[in-house]
Amino acid sequence: MTHAAAITHAKTGANKLWAGTVTVHPNAKTGPHHHGSLESVIYVVSSHARMRWGTRLEFVAEAGPGDFIYVPPFVPHQKINAS
Repeated sequence: MTHAAAITHAKTGANKLWAGTVTVHPNAKTGPHHHGSLESVIYVVSSHARMRWGTRLEFVAEAGPGDFIYVPPFVPHQKINAS
């Protein structure tokens, strides 16, 4: 998995937003986590993404190329490459 930040507090002064690229390799997933007070938007470039979120990751959404996923502040979530 790789991350490359494009918009952060250090780079642009953004206080509530992180934007960049994340590559999740096939059949890989992140650990459950949240980004504190930051809002996150995930744009699926290719492949098939699955997002789990909630206190116990009890909610699930599927996304494909061209889809956006919004993650509010303090929401535990997990990104999964479901390819």
